[in-house]
Amino acid sequence: MLAGVFAIQQSGTSSYLMGASRVEVQQNARTALELMVRELRSAESVTTLASATDITFVDVTGATVRYRLTGTTLNRTAAGVGGVLIGGVQSLTFTYYATGFNPVTNTGPTTTVPANLRAVRIQIITRPEQTTRRRHRRRPSGRRWSPP
Repeated sequence: MLAGVFAIQQSGTSSYLMGASRVEVQQNARTALELMVRELRSAESVTTLASATDITFVDVTGATVRYRLTGTTLNRTAAGVGGVLIGGVQSLTFTYYATGFNPVTNTGPTTTVPANLRAVRIQIITRPEQTTRRRHRRRPSGRRWSPP
């Protein structure tokens, strides 16, 4: 009976941790999105539209800021100092719109020329990053041991 109670408790703990991980990932994505939107809205100029996952601009302090997706990591570099903004990014898309962008329908001509940029749409999809599970083995005596 004790084994059954342990199995139920372990399953409940696993479900809780999975749910907590999802909430944390969503909150991190919201925070990153809010930062990108705030900085882009106040940007002095956009200098490079390198790709749909890479944008560089000059902020209000005159510092060059770059957002770039590398693998599943969204990196932010400001004034030459880089760092990870968030991990677990499944997809990031910057859509660069030119004059004629309709904010009601979210449509319009796109551009790759910074001087023609009028609006940026940011789409981000995240998922919990895979965690490494530590495996335990049993010795012939029945006691557990962890591999190095």
